[in-house]
Amino acid sequence: MEVDLILLNRDLSLPREDVWRGIQIQDEVSLRIHRVVGTLRPEDANRYETIARARNQGKSLGTARWVMFLDDDVVLGPGCVARLVYGLGRKTSFAALGADSAGEMFKEWENWDYPRHVGMAATLFRRERLEGLTFRWEPGKCECRCCCDDLREAGFGIGYLGEAQAWHRPGPT
Repeated sequence: MEVDLILLNRDLSLPREDVWRGIQIQDEVSLRIHRVVGTLRPEDANRYETIARARNQGKSLGTARWVMFLDDDVVLGPGCVARLVYGLGRKTSFAALGADSAGEMFKEWENWDYPRHVGMAATLFRRERLEGLTFRWEPGKCECRCCCDDLREAGFGIGYLGEAQAWHRPGPT
């Protein structure tokens, strides 16, 4: 299975060692890595605008049926990408599935298939669903939440896959 992995970076530095190791341990998939730098522009209202622009740039890269967005501070667990591919293959009405890298679902008050918010830090999309999607933000909503709302309004599902593990590991600020 070929997957275009869009690695979203804050700058042109090499990927962190732990992030790179997480990418390298993915089995059962062939990853084609594309790096996109989300550079903050003076006219950007906030970081969400920067990230949305980078995601829109990244979604057009590659040709694989599956497109995985990975933030530069997220470490993938073994087999994470393959699990997402198999999971999304089973959920034919879904446009995307994410690994819960921020631990949102550990609160256990939402359904894994239909949480209000799915973080895009480690999320796999069907390419054909990305073509009709424009990442955006609006006041009070990050680009992730807008993406969820837009996909659901178009009749597609988006959720988390519990068995796909990834961890958000921000560095020192």
